[in-house]
Amino acid sequence: MKTKAEFLKLRQHLDEQVRKGRITEVRSRLRKLSVSQPVERRLPIAQLCRRVGLNEKALKVLSWKVIKPIPENLPLNHLPEYALNLQRIGSVREAIRVLSRPGLNRIKGVQMSLAYCYMSLWDYEAALQAIERHIALDLDSYQRAIAQVNQVACLITLQNWELAEGILKTLSPALKSNGWHRLLANAHELKTQALIGLGKPDKAAMEIELGLHLLRAQGTHDSFFLQKWQAVIDASRTGEVGPINKLKLKAKNKGLWETVRDLDYQSLRFNFDSTRRDYLYFGSRSPMFKRRIAEQFGLPEGDFYWNPHATTNVYNLAKGILNTKQVSKPGQKVHQTLTSLTADFYRPLSVGGLFSDLYPEQYFDIFSSPDRVHQVLKRTRQALSQHNLGIILSEVDGKYMAKATHSQSVVFDEPYKPVSQFEARVIELKEHFLGEDFSAKQAAHQLNLSHSNTNRLLKKAVESDLLVKKSHGPKTKYSAA
Repeated sequence: MKTKAEFLKLRQHLDEQVRKGRITEVRSRLRKLSVSQPVERRLPIAQLCRRVGLNEKALKVLSWKVIKPIPENLPLNHLPEYALNLQRIGSVREAIRVLSRPGLNRIKGVQMSLAYCYMSLWDYEAALQAIERHIALDLDSYQRAIAQVNQVACLITLQNWELAEGILKTLSPALKSNGWHRLLANAHELKTQALIGLGKPDKAAMEIELGLHLLRAQGTHDSFFLQKWQAVIDASRTGEVGPINKLKLKAKNKGLWETVRDLDYQSLRFNFDSTRRDYLYFGSRSPMFKRRIAEQFGLPEGDFYWNPHATTNVYNLAKGILNTKQVSKPGQKVHQTLTSLTADFYRPLSVGGLFSDLYPEQYFDIFSSPDRVHQVLKRTRQALSQHNLGIILSEVDGKYMAKATHSQSVVFDEPYKPVSQFEARVIELKEHFLGEDFSAKQAAHQLNLSHSNTNRLLKKAVESDLLVKKSHGPKTKYSAA
């Protein structure tokens, strides 16, 4: 691949294979490529890597021999792709900071990258706005189709079923005529969800058959998702959640962690169980998702115990106390690691995600940051062994989970109060600035909001006694109340 023509030919070939859903072949070819590439080839290679799930390879290609800090020294047109791969490895808030740099709004791809970040944080309203800004740009037909599929996904999560179905009526035929089978399979699944939401289970079942017919020979995860919605339809008709629970086991084996979470949620809809509700609530990071659970099924009552039958030894995670003895200090890296890894009972946390929790003000470096995280994990395992805290750390495909042992119970303090989008943004400011004063400009940058929207939010936060306003005029600062 020495000449420009040879590279262009390879790029076009791999792009066509991705569109046809031949992911394994593309991954194999990309893994063989060196991360040392000419600057003009880095972006297209990274884009292909990201599309087939090779996000760490994409980051290495983009940041090879770039002066640190990397995001400040990359070419501007590389930043959207760099940020999108950061999001995929779990460094979501850093990705948003990168995409919020001045001057990036003029670059195609920034808004779509922001949308993916917001979706991973369950902020689907912000994601939808970013997608709409992206669609308004001059896009080729394939990029527009990708954006519309994600637009429909946001609308469905926001339960705007009718608008989602309306978009799919014109989008699906275009996907079919272009032979974009992977996107078409996604469209079948999304239309199934819309029809279920509209109370049309028979039509939803027909849509599932169309999707299964398309994917039956491929045996991809997409076909599994269609089977999932068939189980949901069956449960809505019979009230039996057995098929949902069977699929949940399959989803665990496939590593489809968000599917496992959603199947627990779907099961609650047809067969309420307070124990499952509490596990789902305490085992999910997103305040927006917690809010949905609380609105539909009520708040958990009191504390939550991992392994509630082990009553003789209890480790209070928030306080770092085992029975009455202080064994870990809140704020130190070992305690931060335990807090981070127990914030989600479903999804293993990637090295990038853990780095983001441990070092929120620092840039992630694909060549050095993983080693720093592994050192902290080593110290955390040593502390768990020394104090017998009732938690074990397990690794799943390079990602990490914390689990309770049978010998002790781990208690989680009373549940977080469900928060609105306004409250969530105030919490984000408090967590980001950690007691330091900040300006309206800094807040706008952190939240990726316009100055007018930021000023309205800050005014409301001060009036609600959530923030304190210091001085007036251009030197006005804010801090936590």
